[in-house]
Amino acid sequence: MLNDTFWVEKYKPIPNHLDENAGFVYEEISQTGLLFETFGDELEYVQSVARETPERVWTLIEYDEDMEGNESEDFDEDGFVDKFGDTSLYIVAGYHTVNRLGYFITQIPAESETEEYIDEARPDTLEGSFTPDLVASKEWLCKVLEKLLSTKKPRNIYVLGSWYGNMGVFLEEAGIKYDKLILVEPDEERATISKGYCLIFTHRVD
Repeated sequence: MLNDTFWVEKYKPIPNHLDENAGFVYEEISQTGLLFETFGDELEYVQSVARETPERVWTLIEYDEDMEGNESEDFDEDGFVDKFGDTSLYIVAGYHTVNRLGYFITQIPAESETEEYIDEARPDTLEGSFTPDLVASKEWLCKVLEKLLSTKKPRNIYVLGSWYGNMGVFLEEAGIKYDKLILVEPDEERATISKGYCLIFTHRVD
């Protein structure tokens, strides 16, 4: 099955030279993350590339499995998908604005103007929640939260669809201050595992 590593090796995304704290770090390419933001100087740079060579721009998109007429089995196999319960993250060829989370720019242009996808599979285990790309995504999220909360201390942080609850590990490592971490997970078995796991490193969990 194709995965994000295949996509990186095939299309060779360039590092984000505008933000040393950018998300999606692949150490094989650079210590700097690959993801460009959807605003400011980074967006202007992405748009300038899209005007000149649109086939080199890719969009990170959040996709809801409940969206009518968007069944995952209908997608091609030349891109990247990262599944989170009923929601997935896709790297899609081209510049898009709907449900966008960020952009990538590659050295190698897309082979087709149509949207293309790579399916990414992970074991549904605690270990499976620590794959390199998931770790990079959570570290990026914590950096964003750290900036937003630089002058604030929230009473509670809710993690919706907490899976195995390891978001708490990254919040602690980032030094983000809060009173209580509340894990929201509909699967009772996963919720029990995640709460027990989080109690190893923090007692502020519910």
